[in-house]
Amino acid sequence: MDCTRCGTEFDVDEVRSRFNHYYAGSADWDYDRDVAAHICLDCAEEDVENRWMDGKLNAADGDPPTEAQEVWRNLR
Repeated sequence: MDCTRCGTEFDVDEVRSRFNHYYAGSADWDYDRDVAAHICLDCAEEDVENRWMDGKLNAADGDPPTEAQEVWRNLR
């Protein structure tokens, strides 16, 4: 299957498995439930992270960092 965002060819079953494994137990996101469409892994991660940062997607491990938290983390 070709990714509708970037055109990369990918195996949707492999991407689903890798995505679900990576986010299980932290954000608790599910590829079929939380990704906007069947897209490649890079685009899927970008999709959920952007929507999470915009407050449009919840994560089990909490809200996105505030701007002040990001600045502090980058200073370390």
